[in-house]
Amino acid sequence: MIILKKNKKEKEENKNTLLYYLLLITIFFNIWFPKAGIKLAGIPMTVGNVFFIILLVLWFGTVVLRRKSIKFPEPALLLMYSIIYFIFKYTYIALINNNFTSSVTYIIPLIIYPFALFIAYEVLDNESKKEKVINIIRYGFYFLCFYALLQFVVGIGGCDIPGLTVNLSDYREMGTQWYMQKSNGTDESNSKIVSTYQNGNLFGINLIFIYSLIYYYLKHKKKEKELIFSLILFIMCTFLTLSRTCWLGIVLFIFIEIIMKREKNKRSLVRKGIILFFCVISLFLVFNFMPSVTNRFLGTDKDDWISMSGRTEGFINVINSILENGNVFLLILSILIGPKGVISYWGVAFEMFPTSLFAQTGIIGMILIYAFYINAVLKLDKNNYISGGIRSSLIIWLIIGIIECGYWLPPTALNIFILVGLAFGKKDEKVKVGEKNEEIHTIKDSTL
Repeated sequence: MIILKKNKKEKEENKNTLLYYLLLITIFFNIWFPKAGIKLAGIPMTVGNVFFIILLVLWFGTVVLRRKSIKFPEPALLLMYSIIYFIFKYTYIALINNNFTSSVTYIIPLIIYPFALFIAYEVLDNESKKEKVINIIRYGFYFLCFYALLQFVVGIGGCDIPGLTVNLSDYREMGTQWYMQKSNGTDESNSKIVSTYQNGNLFGINLIFIYSLIYYYLKHKKKEKELIFSLILFIMCTFLTLSRTCWLGIVLFIFIEIIMKREKNKRSLVRKGIILFFCVISLFLVFNFMPSVTNRFLGTDKDDWISMSGRTEGFINVINSILENGNVFLLILSILIGPKGVISYWGVAFEMFPTSLFAQTGIIGMILIYAFYINAVLKLDKNNYISGGIRSSLIIWLIIGIIECGYWLPPTALNIFILVGLAFGKKDEKVKVGEKNEEIHTIKDSTL
């Protein structure tokens, strides 16, 4: 009997170890080489996505076959509600309107990727595992930045590797100038630097999201020289994306994490002064030695800033298409569950998270998903170097996502859910006497 119990325990540990290493590989590819792979029927089959599918299937196997319970932090309960709602919404679209194919872009981030949070929360169950994940992200950040700078020096087409740094199908279909067909500018000399993300905006959004975690980690480890070096790289490479939304992200990061931070002593105050000084140096280097940034900044008129490159008009058109509908029932239904699949609408700004979310899932979907993210921000411990960094990333992303979210293009949503799962994961430190443990919810597989 003892031997049987021991064998069962060993099998369970081996299963968890396999899930852990699959998660590490998934994180590696979705940070370092998110576009590595091909397209099948227009759907990206990236290496990171393939490993995530394998991971997801095996994880579900441990839940269903072994009747293992799913444990998750309290904010993720709202995420479960949103997944159930989105399943019903897209089932309605598939059955009633026969318009399922065009929804795949939204279905994956809204229904499939959220399970990455539950997997990361369960698998990353100690500080050693978490630190390995952080180091994959940390070294990935440096790789992405140095590769971006290489692109700036020799040109994007001068250092791309088809199938690894650029999707192989895109490269074969579009040729050596593939990046100019990915909304990366008007000419080669002023094109957005994309690193391995194929699109400048997408690269900038993901860089902003992972950097807060790296910044907090380096502060926690007291690696001050590396912190300053990473900050310079972060500012320079984010500016090279030529994404004005990402430039706003830099401003928000500096304001929230440097200017507004209360310092405990003189030494901390001096460190803040040094960091701000190097921020100024970084901006000097950007605007004096990177002409594409200067051209982009000075070449944008006031109307373009206000219209957010046409996104404002897209939002107005969505609202008008709903209001112009004469049927009161369809008007109410469009507002509640979104015009997608209910009425014919036009003008949606794909990049704007709240607008595109409303168009797809209505007020109900917006309330559920925003309630999850806002609750996560409120529950995450800002004083912990992991949860504090990811909390900062979420705040910045929620603000700039109003203009440019990158949510519907892989790997943004997947990275977000993995990092939120990492942030809520168990800690090795024991809870002090008198403190409450974080509320944990459990759902048995039979309720799924």
